[in-house]
Amino acid sequence: PPAGETLASRDARPAKNQESPVYAQACSGEQPPDESDSFDPKRLVGVHNVSGNNPDGTAYKGTVEIRVVNGLVGLEWKIGSSVSHGKGIMVGQTLGVALDDGIAIYHLIGQSEGQSLIGFWSGAGSTATNPEAILIGNADMTQANLPAEQMNGKYTSLREVDDGQVEGSVKISGGEIVKTALWKIGNKSSKCQGLALSDGLAILTPSGLSVFIKRGDSLEGQTVTLKGKICQESLIPAN
Repeated sequence: PPAGETLASRDARPAKNQESPVYAQACSGEQPPDESDSFDPKRLVGVHNVSGNNPDGTAYKGTVEIRVVNGLVGLEWKIGSSVSHGKGIMVGQTLGVALDDGIAIYHLIGQSEGQSLIGFWSGAGSTATNPEAILIGNADMTQANLPAEQMNGKYTSLREVDDGQVEGSVKISGGEIVKTALWKIGNKSSKCQGLALSDGLAILTPSGLSVFIKRGDSLEGQTVTLKGKICQESLIPAN
């Protein structure tokens, strides 16, 4: 997205004329999660310790405040005197986040006295990944071996809308973590940045963020637009 037009930098409340026509049509109404195995993101609300590595390899520590409104997860990091923001959605055990200038993905790991969100973030357009862990409650796990499942390939995109479905196509490629998604809906085509972790996939689109988990050969998830509207979406393997 252009500078100043990221999901993270916007208020979650609806605003007029802030989306491309294709995505505004595709996500015309907010739909709450309908996953029986989903973790309630409201359990993440609060101020938590966070640690990770910068792109130059140096370590950082700080806090992140998490808020949840209508299924949309808002995050505010405070690292020293630096403040940054993100907005995302949770599907299954995967939290995907659109950052001020990039993307992040986390996998939720339950512990006896809390939960750890362990994942990676990447700057906009970057192929480098930086580890990060957010500790909820008294959790203390900051690292885990979470290899991504195989997700590369061609898919048909089916996005639920008020009056039916919007169909498109997606080609996912890349390494184990860093992904590229060539997304086509109607006559619009976009090359999108993504990150994969365990059974989850997060993709930045020109109009927001899509988060999926792998179920069988398909990817099931949700898309949130710049206006904060959420809709269901499936990626079905193409013949």
